[in-house]
Amino acid sequence: MAPDEPDASSCIRQLLEALRRKSADLAADLHPAWLEQGLHRLGLPRDQAMARSPRCAGALAAFFRVEWPPLDRFALPAHRLALLPRHDMLRVLGAIELHTQRDRVRLSIGGGLRAMLIERLGEGAYRSLVDSPSLRRSASGPLSAAELDADRLAWRGLDRLASCGAWRSRRLLRRARLALEPQGKPACGVPEGATPPEILHHLSSYFPEHAWLFGSPMDLALSASTTA
Repeated sequence: MAPDEPDASSCIRQLLEALRRKSADLAADLHPAWLEQGLHRLGLPRDQAMARSPRCAGALAAFFRVEWPPLDRFALPAHRLALLPRHDMLRVLGAIELHTQRDRVRLSIGGGLRAMLIERLGEGAYRSLVDSPSLRRSASGPLSAAELDADRLAWRGLDRLASCGAWRSRRLLRRARLALEPQGKPACGVPEGATPPEILHHLSSYFPEHAWLFGSPMDLALSASTTA
């Protein structure tokens, strides 16, 4: 381990602090449509300040039946996406989807598409996608503005993770779904021969601001916690 890298106990403390923050403010991580539904069903006023109070967080968690899984479930990098703030989760899920279409990303320049991609992903992640190796297959033209809808990208990214077995926790899948626009349920299993997306191994370089969560020190710390 490099001298400036955190040790295992520091990594676990950071992860536990992220869990605490997320638990205390569930409303901030709910898609507005889910939040409105929850407040309405609970008979609570649609007041943002109240919705983000710890008391309301507990009521919403009970209503949506969300709870955290055991710590060892976070050994899978995909599961750690559930610890990100909602806006950041959408960005990372969008990058996971667009990584499979990176040749089309390179073609998406005019008509405001490049600006839209940067808005969806951030400048650094966009540049990483553009600079990543070609898929070596014929691209089917630039992406459309409709394909770059933030919720659509995030849903496709989440479905990709779940359908290939990279995302296996149903509890965390429920949390992720609540951050996205209400739609159908992605699969959650491990199909035979499925392999996780390559980008999962590079999230700390695509999103250096989240390196504490996806970098090798956290991988090692969680690996040690599952074998202890």
